[in-house]
Amino acid sequence: MTSLKPALVSGVRRRCYLVIRSACMLVVVAICVSCSRPMPPSTAPRSRQLANECSIAMSAGDFARAQSLAAEALELEPEFTEIRVPYGMASAQLGQTEKAREAYEKALSFFEGRSKANPSDAYHVSQQILILGLLGRSAEAEALLNRARVDFPNDKNLQGFGGDFAEFEKVIRKWSVKPN
Repeated sequence: MTSLKPALVSGVRRRCYLVIRSACMLVVVAICVSCSRPMPPSTAPRSRQLANECSIAMSAGDFARAQSLAAEALELEPEFTEIRVPYGMASAQLGQTEKAREAYEKALSFFEGRSKANPSDAYHVSQQILILGLLGRSAEAEALLNRARVDFPNDKNLQGFGGDFAEFEKVIRKWSVKPN
């Protein structure tokens, strides 16, 4: 019976890791396909299509294509901030840390502004937590997550971060840049 215990613990850790990893990818997909403000009709369909294609490329591990698609979406719609995170993630995977950092910082600024404008919306807070983690600002991300869990105890976006912040950090590490 005691010989099974390490295997059970290992299995639980693996399941937790997989749940957190899946939640992170769902956050990425949600960022790619959602836009919190209406876009002009002339560019909305193409930008959204590019965001969907970017999400598919990210899932397939085709980071050069994902970066290109996100960049094209930003050319069409420079204010399409939600696509900046996948652009940054793809850039980080391609070793382009300054491009990743710039994309993350612009997205963080946007979501901080949205959060101040609408403090009852947990979505913008969850995006800040993700982006702070991606920027390597773990202490800030964890503090914000802890405050958000008090402010929004039933929010599904926040539940996606799991119970252990260290596990979340491990999952996003490959997408992260070192803090300045």
